[in-house]
Amino acid sequence: MSTPRESQEQILTWYSEQRPFRLDLVGDYAGSSRFLIHGDSLLRYCFSDPRIDFSPGFQLLHAVYVVEQFLQNLVRQKCEFDIVFLEQDAAMCVPSGQGAAAKKWLCARAVVMRHLLGLCRDNGEAKEFGGEMKEFASIRESAFLEWVTERRPLFILAADADDIGVKTTMGDDEEEEEEWDEDDDDDDDSEDEEEEEEEEDESDSELEEETDSGEAKKWTIVATLYGLMHMGEGYNIALINRVEFVDSKIFTYICEYTSRVGCKRIPGIDSLIGVETKAPRLDSRVELPALDDTISIRERLTIYTLVRLLSPSCSPTLPPPVVGLASIYLLHTAFLKHLSLEERQLNIPHGPGPSAAKLQKAELDHFLGQLAECTTLLLTRSLPGLDSAQNTGDLCDFVDGRLLLRLLIQGAGDIPGNVHADFTRLSGAVEEGLRMCGREITFSVPAGGPELLTETELTEKPSTHTLLPFSNPIFDSHLESIRLDIDTLAEGPSDVDDGSVYREETRWHNSKKPLTYTSAHKRTAVVQNRPPPGGKGQPETKWEKIQMGRARKSEQRFLNQMQRYAASLTDATDGGLHPKLIICDAGEDRKRKPAKENERKPAKESERKPAKETANKKAGKPAAKAPVSKADKIKLENAEKGALKEVKALTSGWRNVCLAVQSSRDDEQSITRLDEHLKKLRETVPKNAADDHEGRFVEVEVRLYKIQILQSMWVALAKEGQKQKGFGIVAVLFDEARKVLSSPALTVKIKGILTNIFAGLGIAMPPATTAPLAKRELGFKTTWNGTQTEDCKLGMTSAEFQLMHFGPYMDRNMDSKPDDRVPFEPDGWQRKVLDEIDRENSVFVVAPTSAGKTFISFHAMEKVLKANDDGILVYVAPTKALVNQIAAEVISRFRKNYRQTGKTVWAIHTREYRMNDPNNCQILVTIPHILSIMLLSPTNAAKWSPRIKRIIFDEVHSIGNAEDGVVWEQLLLLSPCPIIALSATVGNPEEFSDWLQSTQRSLGFHLTMIKHPYRYSDLSKYVYRPSEDITDNQPFQGFQKLVKFGHIEGATGLEAIHPVASLVDPGQGMPDDLALEPKDCLSLYRCMKEVQTKDYPIPDSLNYQRVFGESGTVIKKADVIEWEIALKSVLKKWMKDPGSPFLKLIRELGSKKGPVRRSSKVERKDSVSSQGGQTLLSDPVLGNGTLPLLSALYSENALPAILFSYDRTMCEGLGISLCSQLERGEAEWRDKDPRWKATVAKWEAWKKTNKSRASKPRTAPPQDGATKADMMMDKADREQSAIEFFNPLDPSPEFSFADNRRCTEAEFEQEIQGLEATSPLVMALKRGIGVHHAGLNRKYRQAVEMLFRKGYLRVVIATGTLALGINMPCKTVVFAGDSVYLTALNYRQAAGRAGRRGFDLIGNVIFHDIPLSKAQRLISSRLPSLMGHFPVSSSLILRLFILLHNSRQSDHAKKCINTLLTQPRLVIGGESFREQMLHHLRFSIEFLRRQKLLGSDGTPLNFAGMTSHLFYVEASAFSLHALLCSSYFASLCKDIYEPTKQKQISLDLMLVMAHIFGRRPAPPSSGFPALPPLPKKAKKILKRYNRDTLLTYSTYVETFAKQYCKTRDNTLPFSKLECGGKGLESGSGSESGSGSTNIPAALSSFVALSGHNKGFRDIADLTTSVRSDIFLEGGAVPYLSVSDDEKLNNYLYAFFKDGDTAKLDRENGVRKQDVWFVLKDFSLVLATVVAGLECYLKDGPGAYFDAEMIRAMDEDGEALGKDEEEREKREKNVEMAKVLKAFLVLREQFEEKF
Repeated sequence: MSTPRESQEQILTWYSEQRPFRLDLVGDYAGSSRFLIHGDSLLRYCFSDPRIDFSPGFQLLHAVYVVEQFLQNLVRQKCEFDIVFLEQDAAMCVPSGQGAAAKKWLCARAVVMRHLLGLCRDNGEAKEFGGEMKEFASIRESAFLEWVTERRPLFILAADADDIGVKTTMGDDEEEEEEWDEDDDDDDDSEDEEEEEEEEDESDSELEEETDSGEAKKWTIVATLYGLMHMGEGYNIALINRVEFVDSKIFTYICEYTSRVGCKRIPGIDSLIGVETKAPRLDSRVELPALDDTISIRERLTIYTLVRLLSPSCSPTLPPPVVGLASIYLLHTAFLKHLSLEERQLNIPHGPGPSAAKLQKAELDHFLGQLAECTTLLLTRSLPGLDSAQNTGDLCDFVDGRLLLRLLIQGAGDIPGNVHADFTRLSGAVEEGLRMCGREITFSVPAGGPELLTETELTEKPSTHTLLPFSNPIFDSHLESIRLDIDTLAEGPSDVDDGSVYREETRWHNSKKPLTYTSAHKRTAVVQNRPPPGGKGQPETKWEKIQMGRARKSEQRFLNQMQRYAASLTDATDGGLHPKLIICDAGEDRKRKPAKENERKPAKESERKPAKETANKKAGKPAAKAPVSKADKIKLENAEKGALKEVKALTSGWRNVCLAVQSSRDDEQSITRLDEHLKKLRETVPKNAADDHEGRFVEVEVRLYKIQILQSMWVALAKEGQKQKGFGIVAVLFDEARKVLSSPALTVKIKGILTNIFAGLGIAMPPATTAPLAKRELGFKTTWNGTQTEDCKLGMTSAEFQLMHFGPYMDRNMDSKPDDRVPFEPDGWQRKVLDEIDRENSVFVVAPTSAGKTFISFHAMEKVLKANDDGILVYVAPTKALVNQIAAEVISRFRKNYRQTGKTVWAIHTREYRMNDPNNCQILVTIPHILSIMLLSPTNAAKWSPRIKRIIFDEVHSIGNAEDGVVWEQLLLLSPCPIIALSATVGNPEEFSDWLQSTQRSLGFHLTMIKHPYRYSDLSKYVYRPSEDITDNQPFQGFQKLVKFGHIEGATGLEAIHPVASLVDPGQGMPDDLALEPKDCLSLYRCMKEVQTKDYPIPDSLNYQRVFGESGTVIKKADVIEWEIALKSVLKKWMKDPGSPFLKLIRELGSKKGPVRRSSKVERKDSVSSQGGQTLLSDPVLGNGTLPLLSALYSENALPAILFSYDRTMCEGLGISLCSQLERGEAEWRDKDPRWKATVAKWEAWKKTNKSRASKPRTAPPQDGATKADMMMDKADREQSAIEFFNPLDPSPEFSFADNRRCTEAEFEQEIQGLEATSPLVMALKRGIGVHHAGLNRKYRQAVEMLFRKGYLRVVIATGTLALGINMPCKTVVFAGDSVYLTALNYRQAAGRAGRRGFDLIGNVIFHDIPLSKAQRLISSRLPSLMGHFPVSSSLILRLFILLHNSRQSDHAKKCINTLLTQPRLVIGGESFREQMLHHLRFSIEFLRRQKLLGSDGTPLNFAGMTSHLFYVEASAFSLHALLCSSYFASLCKDIYEPTKQKQISLDLMLVMAHIFGRRPAPPSSGFPALPPLPKKAKKILKRYNRDTLLTYSTYVETFAKQYCKTRDNTLPFSKLECGGKGLESGSGSESGSGSTNIPAALSSFVALSGHNKGFRDIADLTTSVRSDIFLEGGAVPYLSVSDDEKLNNYLYAFFKDGDTAKLDRENGVRKQDVWFVLKDFSLVLATVVAGLECYLKDGPGAYFDAEMIRAMDEDGEALGKDEEEREKREKNVEMAKVLKAFLVLREQFEEKF
C-alpha cells in the first residue's frame, strides 16, 4: 500500500511522462461531437486573467465576462459541450498565487455557477449552447458517472498545473510602473536572469508547493486530471489552460488516454481522488426576512448577506468600522442599479495619505472576504428567491469592489434622489432583518465628498498617433469612404519612402532563376527547348554535356513512371495508353448550348430512319425508293456472310465454354469462367443489336447455365442446414434471373425453367418481358428443368428476401439517360452539372465518394482543350499524391497536337518539383500555395492569369484546415474565372454555398450548388472482436480456401453494427448522411413495430408489404430510399420526445455483447517501438489480432482492403509485423508440409538435369507498345514446365496476400525499380502488403498505388492522406487502432474508399481495436461545419501592391484588388462588415508603411518580396524584416569571413531564427528542453516592432469605435444579458458615459471595470479586450510574442547543433513521422531568405539602412554630401553581403545535417 506522499510522487511522475501534442480542437478532433468542460478548470483558466482586479477590487462582473467570452468563442466555432462542477475541486478555481483572496474567488465560483444555471431550462439543457450544466460532489459519485456515460463526451477539457507559481494578477502600481524602455544597455549581463530561472526550476521541482491557504496544490490538480482521464472506458484530456483561439481554429494540447502513459494505473491513487476541499462554512442558523418579489436577485442577496454577516450568531461583537462599511456597501448596491458600465470605469483615489488609503483598503478587503464567505454559503442554500436556477438577472453584477473603494476613500458627493431612495429601501430591509435576529442597527448615508463622476473622468484623451500619408489611384476609390479624424494631422515623423524599390524578377525560392520559366528539375527545359545539334546554345564543355544527359535521363524516368502510373488508372492491359486526340473547334466563339432533357432522348430502333429519308422529309418531298446498285448488293452479301460468320463464332465459342465448364468440378471456378465469357460477349455484341441477334440468345443461355450452377450450390447448402450461408448465392441467382426474364431473347423453355426454380424457392418470380417468346432449344445439353426435390424454400416473401439479401444487386438508376457529352449514361444530377459547365457557370458539387464526381473535371478539361490552344484550366488538389494522380489521369485521357514548340497538354507544379512548363500548358495540376503564388505573380499578370478559363477546387472542404485553409479562402475570393468546387464531406453545404454564391456574384459569375446525398454502393459496418488468446503468439497456419460468395457477417470475430443503433444520444440528432442499407431499413421497421406504443404508432403506410407489394415486383434502390426517408421522419420525431420508445428501440437494435474491450490478459503498451533501426509493433491487439482479421476477410472474398491508421510509424510497424508473421508461419509450415518438401525435391532434381536457374535470363520487362497478346505468346514460347518456374524463395500462396495472376515477376521488378530491394517495406510488397503515407518515398508510394490498382497488392496500410481523392477504391476499409485524428470527417473520407463502383456491389467498414462507443460516435456524428478565416492579412495586402506595381497596373492586378475589396462577405458564415474591413485595410497599409515595406504611393520597398513570399508564416516574416532593417544581422555577421568565428556566428544566427520560425511552446509540464534566451538586442528590436504594431492597430480600433460604435457596450457575450444601469439622472455624466481619463473608446466596458485605463498592453490584450461590436482577429495582426515567461521548444536549435533526428522524437516531442516535414519547412524558409537577400543586393543598395540616417546631419551640423552618402551605401552593401554569406553558411550546414 502506497503512502500518500508516494502516491503524490507517482501522480506527478505520471503527468511528467505525458506527451501532449497540439492540434485544432474542432477541425482536427471534435468536429460537431460533444465534449465535457471541467467547470473548475474553466474558472481557474478564466480567473487567471491578470486583468481581473480582485485585489484590492472585487470586479465580479469582469470575471463573469471573461468566462462568458471563453464560452462564446467555443459557441462561435459551433462547439457542442456540457459543463460540470465538482464540489471536491472547488479550490481549483483559485488562481495560482491568489490564496489570500480565496474567499472572493470561491464566491465568484458560486456566482458563476448560479449564473450559468440561470441560462438553463427546467431539464438542465442550456439555452445558448444546447448542452447541460451540472454540479456533483465528487468524481467518484455514481450519479456523476452515470451522467457522463449517458452524455458520451468525446473528451474532457480540463486544466493541468502548469500555472502553479505563475503570477496571475496585475495591480495598478505595477501597471503604472511598466513602461517601454528603449535605452536599455544592449550589453547588460543576464546572469541575474539565469539565476532567477534556476531558482524557479528548483521551486517547481518541489513535491508539495507552499501556497497560500485556500489554493489547490499541484498534485491535487494532477490527481483530478488523472481521475477524469480514467473514468469509464477512458477519456482523452484537452488542456484548457493552453487553448489558443486563432481565426476559426481552437488550438490546444491533447493528452491521450490510449497512450502507454495515459492508461497507466497508479496504485493508491484512489486516496488522492474524490477528497472534497470545501471552503469553511459558517453557522447557518439565521432567520432571514421575507422580501417582496419585486426585489432583484442582487438586492435580495445583498440583504440576506448583510443580515447573515451582521447577525449576533455570526458576529457577536461588531467592530466600529463594520457598520460603516456595511452602509457603504448598501450605497454601492444602490448605485449599481443606476450607474452605467461606462460610469463605473473609475480610478481609485489615493485618499488623504498613502498610509490612510492603505489602511482603508485593508479594512475593505477584510470586509469583502467575510461578505464573500457569507454569499458563497447563501448561494449553496435553498432560500426564497435564490432557490430557482431561473432568471438570475443581475446576480453576475453582485459587487463592484472598485466602486466600493471609491466610495470608502472619497465619498459619493451629492447623491442623486433615486439612488438615495434605493439606499433607504435596502437599509430598511437589512435593519428589519437584524431586528428579527435581535440586533438594532441604523444605517446612514456615508459622509459626502467630491462628485462620484467628475468632468475630468468623463473626457477622453485624444490619440497622438498619426497616419503616414498614402495615396494610390486603385485603392483610393475604395478608401474614400473612410474618414479618419487623424488623417489631417498626419505629417509623418520620417521619410520611410527612402529605400530600394522591390522588383519581382526572380523565383521566390531561387534568385538565380529568372521568372521567364526554367524547370526546377531542368527536365522540360532540356527536352522542349533544346536547340538543334550544333546550333547556338548547345553545351560546350564536357561537364555541361554530362549534366544535360543526366537531366534528360531523369526526365525520361519520371515520364516513364507517369506513363505506367496512368496505365494503372485506366486498367490498360496492353502495356500502352490510348488517350483521346483533342481537336480544337472550328471557331472559338462556338459554345455548346446545353440540350434540354427531351432533346437527349435517344430514338428507338423502330424510329431510326436513314439520313436520306430524313432529309427528304424535311424538304417536304416524298421518300422515293432508291435503286440498289451492284456494289450495294455485294456489300449486302458480304454483310450477310459476316453475320453468319459471327453467329458461328458466337455459337462455337459458347460450345467450347460449355465443354470446359462441364468438365470442371469447381462450381465457383465455373461461374468465374461464365462471367468472363459474359464480359467478352458485352464487348463483342453491339449495344444496339437487334432483338433476335444471336449474341443476345447466347447471353441468355450463359446466364441460365450460371443459374443452374447457383441453384445446385444453394441446394447443397440447404441439405447441410446452412441456408444462412447460401442467401448470397440466391441473391446472385435472383439477379441473373431478373436479367434473363427482361431480355428480348427470353424463350419459352427458359421461362419454364425459371418458373420451376422460383416455385422451389417459394417466392414470386420477377416479371418477364411482355414481348412474344421465341421457341428455341438450349444451346447446351442438359436434363435440368429447374425443379428441386429438396425443401429449399427461402422461408420468406420476395420483398423480404430482396430487402434482406438482394440490396447490393438492386437497380441503382437515378434518372439515368444517354448523353453524348460523356461515354456513359449520367444520372439526373450529373446532367445538371454538365449543363452548368456548358453555360460557363460556376458549380459547387456535394456528393459522396463513389457517387460519380470525377467525370466533372474531365469534361471541363476537354471543353477547355477543344476551345483553343491558349485557354488554361487549373486543377487544385490538397496533396501532392492527388496532384500526381490527376496528372496521370490527364495523360491517360487526352493528347493534342500543338503548332507552338514547347506547348503541352499538362503540367505539374508543387513546391518540390515541376513537370512540363506551368506557364505553357493548358491543364495545370497544382496545390493551393503554388496557385496563390502564380496568381499574384506580376510576371503572370499580363500573359498567364488572363488565360485561365476555369479553376477546379477538389476536396474543397480543405478550406477548414488549420494550416492552409486561409490560402484556399483567398483563392476562392480572387479566382478570375468560373470555378468548380468538389467535396464529399461538407458539414454545412448550404451556408458554404451561400458564401460561394456571394463571392462569385461579385466576380460576375453565377454559381449553383448541386447535392447528391446517395452513395452508389452501400456500406456495411462491423466491429471486430479478436479472440481472447491473441497473445498466445501461435504461428499463422495459412489462409483457408477463398469462397467466391463469401458471407462476411459470418466471419470469425465480426459483428454487424446497425447505423441507427449508433444514435445512443438523441440530443445530438441524426446526421443527414446516415445511410441505411435495405436490410437495415427492414430490421428498423420490424423493431419499430415491436416497440411502438399507443402514443407512438407506426403508420400502416410504412408497412413494407404495402410499399413494395407481394406480386414479385423487383425492388429498386430508389424505392428503398423513399421508404428510408419515411422511416427516418418518424424516427426523428421519436428522438425529440423523451417519452417516446426511442431508447428502447436503440437497445433492441444494439449489440448484445456490449462495448468492445481488450482482453484482461492484454496489457496496453506503446504502439510501436524501434529496434536496430527497424520499426516494430508492440501493441498486442493490433500486432496479433490484425492477421486473423485479414485472413477471415481473405476467406470470405472481402479483399482488397485498406487499413487506416493515423500514425505513420504505426502504419510501417503494422506492415512489417504482418510480413514477419507470414514469414514465420510459412517457415514452420514448410518444415512440416510433405507436399512442399516433395515439390522442392522435384525442383532440385530438375536443376541437376537442366541448366542452372541462376544462369537463365530473367523475363524481360514488356516492351513499349507490346500488346498483352504478344506478351502471352512470348511467355508461352518460353514456358516448358511448372517446375522450371518454381522458385523456393518466392512466398507461398498460403502465406501471401499478393495475387500473382495480376502482375508478372518482370512487371513487379519494373514497378519497384530504384527502390531498395531488401527494405522491409519493399519485402512486404512481395507478400501483397503495402504501406502508404506522405512521409514515404514518392516512387514507393506510386508503386503501392499502381500495384494495388492492378490487384497485385490486396492489403495496404495507410494514413488519412490516402483518403483525399486518391483512386484506390477497395472492398473493405479497416480502421486499425484509435486516434484523436480519427474524427467524423476523416472517418467519412476513409470509409468512402470502400465499395468500388463497377467492381464491388457493397463496401465493408470494420472497426478494429476501437471501442464500440467510439465506432458508434463516428457513425452518428455530424460532419464539422466549414468555418472561415479573416483572409485580408497584411501579407496579402503587400502581395497585391507588389502585383499592382510590378505588373505596371495590369488589368489582372486591378481586377484582383477590386474583387477582394468589393466582396460583400469575406468570411464564411460571417456577416458583412465592409466598413470595418476597409478600416482594417487602411491600417494594414499604415503598418506596411511603418515597416518600410510600402512607399506613400504603394510602391513596394526593401524586402517586400521576401516578406510576402513567407506569407504562410506572416508574423515570423515581418519580425525577420524588422531585424533585417535594424542592422542587427549586420552587426551579428560582421566577422563571418573569419573561419574561426563562423561556427559561433552560425549558432547565434540559428538561435535567432529558431526563436522566430517553427515556434513550438515548451510548457513546464512537457519536460521539453527550452531554447536559450533570445539575445537581448534582438529581443529589444522585436519588442519595439511589437510596440509599433500594437500602436497601429490600437489606433485602428479606437478610430473605428469613435466613428461607428454609437451604442453602449453592456451586453455579456454568451448570455446576451444587458448589464449596468441607464446612467445617473443627475451629475455631470453624459448619456454616452464616456468613462475615465485615457480609457480607449474601443476598450470593452467590462474590462474597463478593473481600471485598465493605460491602453492595450499587447495584441492578445487588444483582441480580447476590444468592444464586442468590433471584429478583430488576432491572427490578422502580425505580432510575435517575445515574452520572458514563454518558453519555446529548442528542437530546431538542437538539431542544428548535433543533427540527431531520433533525439527530436525522444526529447523534444516531435513525432517521428513529423520530423522530416518540420525540418523541410525550416529549410524552405532559409532558401527563401537567401533568395531574398541575393535579389535585393542585385537590385541595388539601400535595404539595410534606416531612412532617417540619410536625412540626418553630421556631428558638425552639416548635411552629408553626395559622395559621402554613396560611400555609406557601398559600406552598407558590404555589410549586407556578409549577412547573405552568413545565411548561406547557415543553410549549407543545416542542409548537410538534414
